[in-house]
Amino acid sequence: MGGGARSYGVHLHLADPQTIFPVGDVPPQAVIAVPDVSVAVTGEQRHQDVLVKYAPQSGSKSHVLCHDGHLRDCGGKYAGETAVEVLVSGQRIGQLTRAQSVKYQALLDGMLAAGEVLACEGLVSVDAKGRQVSLRLTRI
Repeated sequence: MGGGARSYGVHLHLADPQTIFPVGDVPPQAVIAVPDVSVAVTGEQRHQDVLVKYAPQSGSKSHVLCHDGHLRDCGGKYAGETAVEVLVSGQRIGQLTRAQSVKYQALLDGMLAAGEVLACEGLVSVDAKGRQVSLRLTRI
């Protein structure tokens, strides 16, 4: 294969079989985000009981379908301000940081006005801190 005397190869880097297809249900009005950038989720330590279903042991990971929820009080140093909660199958797993919540607020408000919710791919993994979540969202 290839051109002339040169040979070319193609290497496919596939996910582990258990992570190929995302798990989780999203509302029927969900619009899936183009996965441009990674966005951290905070507050996962308060939702380990939900996340254990998706990453049960150290070294395990799972792709999940996440969707935005209601705005909730950030707590901590941003107490009284709101952040976007992150849900998997309707169960809270954390929230966007205050900065990311502000960044995505106009998009989410527009979608809510149109009767839509934003859904995206997420990766749940286990490390020394417990189960962590990273989302793949549209770049804004």
